[in-house]
Amino acid sequence: MWIEGVHDSVYRRHSLKTASWDAAEEMKRELERGEEKAPPVALSEATAAFLEHLRHKRVSPATIRKFEILLDMLGAFTSNAQLRAIDTPIVERFRNTWTWSALTTAKYIERLRRFWKFAMKQKWVSENPALDLEMPKILPRQVAPFEPDEVEKIEAEAKKNPRYHAMVLLLRHSGLRIADAVMLQRRRLKQGRLFLYTAKTGAPVWLPLPEHVIEALANCPNGSHEFFFCTGEGKRATAVTNWRDDLARLFRRAGIVHAHPHRFRHTLAASLLEQGVPLSEVAMVLGNSAKVVEKHYAGWNLARQKRLEQLIRMTWDENETPAARHSGR
Repeated sequence: MWIEGVHDSVYRRHSLKTASWDAAEEMKRELERGEEKAPPVALSEATAAFLEHLRHKRVSPATIRKFEILLDMLGAFTSNAQLRAIDTPIVERFRNTWTWSALTTAKYIERLRRFWKFAMKQKWVSENPALDLEMPKILPRQVAPFEPDEVEKIEAEAKKNPRYHAMVLLLRHSGLRIADAVMLQRRRLKQGRLFLYTAKTGAPVWLPLPEHVIEALANCPNGSHEFFFCTGEGKRATAVTNWRDDLARLFRRAGIVHAHPHRFRHTLAASLLEQGVPLSEVAMVLGNSAKVVEKHYAGWNLARQKRLEQLIRMTWDENETPAARHSGR
């Protein structure tokens, strides 16, 4: 059933989301009395509309898939209830079924809030039941950069395969995320410099690369004339996953524990900070904000820690040992 006409000087023409004449008449009367209620919209219908909205907004397929998984879980939990029947207590009980980490939980709460915000704009609901969900406390996680001897072991193992060697050198000297490295286009390397452009900052940067890295990229066997490390024909997620698996096996063969590609990014950040490069400039290279760099990278800096220890020791009396100071002599 549809409604069409002018009410309060506003022309209305839209579906009432019902096939019942009696229900439609009741909605019309509520509108005339100024008591318009949200039309009954099933969660599955709202989910389909929201995902289509994300596609029109050119949101990445990977992000859309995360929303789809979350909303499918919500649909199963609520038996695909009407949107206006899902209130904050129901959403809280749904939240309590999650077993994810604090960081993942926070991201999924934000996704729930975004979905309900969309539903409010469509006038399917009058409030956002996810707004009152308490955000978990997220402790900053410091990821250790690779030690120099670890880098040597990884590069030694990678040299056995030209593709692996080129990838390891690129990650080490560019600080690229693994997904960006896998999808790196040949045209972005010109005259020994790598053109960086990240969606997070929108700031273009030309990063010089050592000659041996450029040579390794040039000798990297790959059938694509457009990309260094993939064909460009399959799914991006598949190519990235395959490379993650290949590098995981390489790290194990090199005998490096708790190794993953992102640690190369931390290694470059720590090296730049140790050389006294300002946070703002390190952020430009990494494609992050200075605040993010300070939170995730500046905390782990062995060189700065060692200098601090040296400064503290300089305050000690040369003729007095730490043991003597503690004993009160």
